[in-house]
Amino acid sequence: MRDTNVKLVTVHPGSVKTNIVNNGRHLNAITGNVADVAKTADIFNHSAATTSGKAAAVIIHGMRKFKARVLIGSDAKLLDVIQRIFPSCYNRLLVPLMSAGIRMVLKRI
Repeated sequence: MRDTNVKLVTVHPGSVKTNIVNNGRHLNAITGNVADVAKTADIFNHSAATTSGKAAAVIIHGMRKFKARVLIGSDAKLLDVIQRIFPSCYNRLLVPLMSAGIRMVLKRI
């Protein structure tokens, strides 16, 4: 698409506060069992720092600047850095990282 008027942007959202978690069915990241939706939603809502309005503003800003990639939230930026530094073992690092993050949030609730 380089030689056309079409511009592309990829959006990499982190934890954005929306109702998707409240309306979904979830697996416990640690045990792999079906998780309690209310508890999962509570954990997510305590940890998600980016509102949908803020996410939209970041996306629009990225589009106006013709950025190829737009990262939403500090968690998306952190995961992007980890993926770039450790491309071959990113997936193996992700599960323990997420589990540790969930445990930290649970301690605050």
